[in-house]
Amino acid sequence: MNNFKTKLNKIFNKETFTSKDEITDATIYIVNKTTQEINAKLQKESRNANHIYIYNSEINEKTFKILATYSNLQLLNLNDTNTTDDGLKALQLCPNLAMLYLERTKITDDGLKALQLCPNLKLLSLRSTKITDEGLRCLALLKNLTILNINHINITDKGLKHLAALKNLTKLYIKYTNITNEGAQQLKQILPNVKMQ
Repeated sequence: MNNFKTKLNKIFNKETFTSKDEITDATIYIVNKTTQEINAKLQKESRNANHIYIYNSEINEKTFKILATYSNLQLLNLNDTNTTDDGLKALQLCPNLAMLYLERTKITDDGLKALQLCPNLKLLSLRSTKITDEGLRCLALLKNLTILNINHINITDKGLKHLAALKNLTKLYIKYTNITNEGAQQLKQILPNVKMQ
């Protein structure tokens, strides 16, 4: 089992921020499973789990309804799943959610509106999604957000301005976007403690 956990940590740590968030025995991890297998596993697991990783799998509305029953959920990694805007609405029922990974999913600006009701969100990874400048406006209400990854997204300086309200932001990943050096410097003047990569 430890060898499996080591492999999973390498998968999830690659280009994400989970280096401090090791997979433990209290973590549920699901890789390359069908929707039916995922839902069955989530149904039978203890609702005390606070870290759930579902990677490279198909999920559905029922999956999100089950996830919403994990009241202690703090970290949810849905990278490389077919997560959509509708699914994110169920996450409003997860009051302790602090870390959310949505890389390479099907979410759009509309899905980010649901995240406004996740006040404890500290880390959000939207890398390689269809989020636009307008979508970043929704993030302005996430006052506890400290780490944001918007790498590989069609974002410009206009969208970056919406992040000026995030006074607790300390890390911002903006590689492979349409953000200019001038736009990044303007945000840095407003948020001098943010490190941009």
